[in-house]
Amino acid sequence: MWRRLKKLYADRKNLKKSLDWLVKISSPNKWNLLTLVVINCVLTAVGVASAAVNKHIVDKAMDFSTVLPYIIVAVLFAAGSIAGSVFLSIFSVRLTEKYSFHIRCEMYKHILKSVWTKRTAFHSEGLLSRMTSDAAVVTNGVINVSLEIITTIVQFVMAFALLWYYDASLAVVALFSGPVAAIVSVYMGAKLKTIQVNIQQSEADYRQYLQEHISHADVVKVFGQEDVSIEALAELQKKRYFWIKKKNRLTVYSGAIISFVFSFTYLFAFVTGAFDISKGVITYGTMTAFLGLMGQVQVPVMALSKLIPQFVGILASTGRIMEITEMKEEEVTDKIPLEKGSVGLKAENLTLSYGGNDIIKDFSMDIKPGETVMLAGSSGIGKTTLLRGILGLLAPVSGDIVMYDNNGMVAKCSKNTRNYLSYVPQGNTLFSGTIKDNLKMGKADATEEEMLQALDVACATEFVKGLEDGLDTMVGERGCGLSEGQAQRISIARALLKSYDLLILDEATSALDEATEAEILRNLSNTNQKTCLFVSHRETVGKYANRIISIK
Repeated sequence: MWRRLKKLYADRKNLKKSLDWLVKISSPNKWNLLTLVVINCVLTAVGVASAAVNKHIVDKAMDFSTVLPYIIVAVLFAAGSIAGSVFLSIFSVRLTEKYSFHIRCEMYKHILKSVWTKRTAFHSEGLLSRMTSDAAVVTNGVINVSLEIITTIVQFVMAFALLWYYDASLAVVALFSGPVAAIVSVYMGAKLKTIQVNIQQSEADYRQYLQEHISHADVVKVFGQEDVSIEALAELQKKRYFWIKKKNRLTVYSGAIISFVFSFTYLFAFVTGAFDISKGVITYGTMTAFLGLMGQVQVPVMALSKLIPQFVGILASTGRIMEITEMKEEEVTDKIPLEKGSVGLKAENLTLSYGGNDIIKDFSMDIKPGETVMLAGSSGIGKTTLLRGILGLLAPVSGDIVMYDNNGMVAKCSKNTRNYLSYVPQGNTLFSGTIKDNLKMGKADATEEEMLQALDVACATEFVKGLEDGLDTMVGERGCGLSEGQAQRISIARALLKSYDLLILDEATSALDEATEAEILRNLSNTNQKTCLFVSHRETVGKYANRIISIK
């Protein structure tokens, strides 16, 4: 026990940090949360006051004229409690959705705006798990658990004060269960935080395994790994079940201890009250109030004994979310001093590292504004890493990579220079939605005429018009419903719709036949007056370039 307490105390800085973050993330909804607290406290006060009203009803039951006002008050209390509960139920559901959405938006914003290398340290499904499961745990914690902790404390104080007013000795007996519940709660909290982290991580592992193997089901089938994959999933589920079972066992055992203590103190109060009635010390109404108030003293203590460990578990999920929201964001410069038109690209003694290894070492090149260049090199030599440097996703370990204009103005490649370029990534990068939706990622307000012009250059007009719904044709995840070649041509058209001064195509025609590839490259040569960088293995691409830069 002492070791657990020391561990909890040693982690106090992280707990405080998590609490500070919860206060900050709750700030936009602070008035709504305060409304919930106030209404809950009022309903709690009504519940405690009902014990006093019931006492008078029992004591004056034989005299209808004197008991009637108390009956009316009791009815009003009951009606008010029901109305308040209905309002709270509706209000809390709306607030829960609003609060949860706010957390997820904050996480999504940081994922998109963070430094690329920080984001890639997380599995995509792991990020999704934090945005859904952990966000739900935190939302429940702030709106339900925290609220319940506050109202149970209020209920305990008010019920204890009224019980003390009637009989101080019974109030002390009721209070006896408090230290026991507190000790059990601290013990549970220290253990539960570790268990909660393991539960959330096992859920993330489970989901990311499913996501990867469902998206690559064809690979699993071709290699005959169906049964192996099913068994591996069962092992992940078994691991998660182990931690859930451990949490459940801990919660049940501690709850049983607390329930035993509470039952004993309640029984003591009942027997004591019965003897006092027999001696004429108290009335039946007072006995009724005693038993009601005993419950209202004990129930909050029992609730707190369960809620405090839950809150510690909530802090564990908060820590997992904070890992996302504390990722370093890319630096933004208000103004880049480059003239729009065509920009050049220059690397001087550039070294880029990825995964702890230097991939590009002491590399230099100079692509003039308006020049078309092919970047060649064997697979794995570092072409993709160099592109990440140009795109501002990877910061140089040493040296520089910059864009420059015809006036000699220079800007380091970063988030700020992405406005000057457009990009066709390697592979199928279409989103689920319509073809029009995908094209509008290049230019949100693109007209249908502009889309068709871009599709013309990408040799895609004919097949798009041949589809039953044309531009409104729905495509699935990663362009499902289109061939690889068709998806590549849509990606090229999307890139052409963006306003750019540098066009980068990374193996953008790899899925096309030579005739279609040649037609697209001719179209680009005739229509594109901007700087163009092709990354390709194909020698035919080099025919349309002013020169070839090879990485060796």
